[in-house]
Amino acid sequence: MKNDRIISMLLRHEADIQWLKENVVTKQEMVRVYDTLDKILGLVTKHDHELMFITRLVQDHDKDIRMLKLKCAVA
Repeated sequence: MKNDRIISMLLRHEADIQWLKENVVTKQEMVRVYDTLDKILGLVTKHDHELMFITRLVQDHDKDIRMLKLKCAVA
């Protein structure tokens, strides 16, 4: 009876270990995920800076166009 209990427990442990192997993320896999996220963050940051720069250029052009319209009496 005691041996059956031990064997049953060992089988459950083996099943649990197998489940862990299939479902738990390894440290190496997480490093890859973090590396990918770092690259994405870098691209988003670069895009954000470019967008701010372009927005500033458009605002400057808009201001220049308004001034030209006033000077040319087009407005």
